[in-house]
Amino acid sequence: MELKVGDSVLASSAADIKPGNALPLRNIPLGTIIHNIELKLGKGGQLARSAGTFAQLMAKEGKYAQVKLPSGEVRMVLLDCMATIGQVGNMIMKMYRLARLVAHAGLVAARKFVVSL
Repeated sequence: MELKVGDSVLASSAADIKPGNALPLRNIPLGTIIHNIELKLGKGGQLARSAGTFAQLMAKEGKYAQVKLPSGEVRMVLLDCMATIGQVGNMIMKMYRLARLVAHAGLVAARKFVVSL
């Protein structure tokens, strides 16, 4: 499922579990793909915001949730913090940045080769 032009999104504890809707972590089912995760209540999203990224809600313990980040790190986040359902869009930008990085690495290697002659 993905968002289309004209779809409405909600930021509420009563919102449906649909891509684009933002809910507190306590209302999101385990295993759900999420992004734009708050670290401090009311501060706004700080984790998993880059193009094509996502995190996964792994567990809920006491007043904290365990969230697996794109780096593989599992982070404890308060259950009352908000997160948005789904994956960040614009995967093309992520691929473009990767291609630029690879091209730059090739240029750096070429410069080292020429300098060493």
